[in-house]
Amino acid sequence: MTVPPRRVVALFLAVSASAVLAAGCEPGEPGAPSAQGMATHPGAMHTEGGEGGEGAEGGEGAGGGGFGVRSPEGYATTLQLMRGHLAAGRQLLARGMAAEAQPHIAHPIDELYGDLEPEVQRRGARPFLDQLTELKTRLQAAPAAPETSAALEAVEASIDQAMAGVPPQQREDPAFVVAVIRELIRTAAEEYDAAVAGDRFVEVLEYQDSLGFLLVAEQLLEPIAPALKRTNPEQAAKLQKTLAELKRAWPSILPPARPVLTPGQVTALALGA
Repeated sequence: MTVPPRRVVALFLAVSASAVLAAGCEPGEPGAPSAQGMATHPGAMHTEGGEGGEGAEGGEGAGGGGFGVRSPEGYATTLQLMRGHLAAGRQLLARGMAAEAQPHIAHPIDELYGDLEPEVQRRGARPFLDQLTELKTRLQAAPAAPETSAALEAVEASIDQAMAGVPPQQREDPAFVVAVIRELIRTAAEEYDAAVAGDRFVEVLEYQDSLGFLLVAEQLLEPIAPALKRTNPEQAAKLQKTLAELKRAWPSILPPARPVLTPGQVTALALGA
C-alpha cells in the first residue's frame, strides 16, 4: 500500500504554498494525500455518537500522548491529525461516497480546532475556523461542486500556513518529525482498536480515521528518510518496517470482512515504532 506523494514535499517548509488537494484514492494509487503540515496526539480513543469525542472531551487534540498542544510537537501533530481526517474523507469522495466522507471532513472542526485555535493565535498564525466551516457546509450542500474542491484546497492551504508557527529548525529536524510520526501511528492504533469488536469491524469511521493517520505518517517519513538513514539508520529501518507491517491492516478505505491484523497486533507494532 505505497502512497506516492501528491506533489514534491519539502518537509514542512511549504507553509505558504497552495495545497493541491486530490479527490482521494486508494493507497498505492496516484493522488494519495500528502502530509506536509504536522501536529498533536490525542491520548484517548473517540467513539461515534458523541460518547467522549476528540478534542476538548479528551480525545485528539486534548494534549495526550505526552505532548500538550502548546508544545511544538503537540501543535504539529494536531495539524497533522486534521490532514489524516481529510485523507480519509478524500478516499471516500473518490468512490462517490460523499455522505460517508462528511463525518471525516467535519472532524477537524468538530473535534480538533477548538483546542488548537488559541495556539494558532499565540504562534502568530491565521485562525482558519471560517475555512473549515465553509468546507463542511459546502460538502453537505454540493459535494461535487467546484466550490467544494476550492474549499478543500483552502483548508489545506490554511493548515500549511498554520505550520509557520513551528520554528524552521524544528520542522527540519528529523528527530522532531519522527516524534510526530510515532504519535500518528499510535493514534491510528487506538482508532483501530476502537473499530474492532471480536473478529469484526463495528465502527467503520474509526477504521477509516486510523487509515488516514497512517497515510499521513507514511508521507511524513518519506522526505526525511534519506537524512534519517544517514544519521540513525537503525531507526529509519525500524520505522519503515513498522509502517510496512502496519499497512497490511488497512487494505482499503472500506474495512475487510475480517480484520487482517488484530488490535493487539496493531498496538504492539505501534508501540514498538
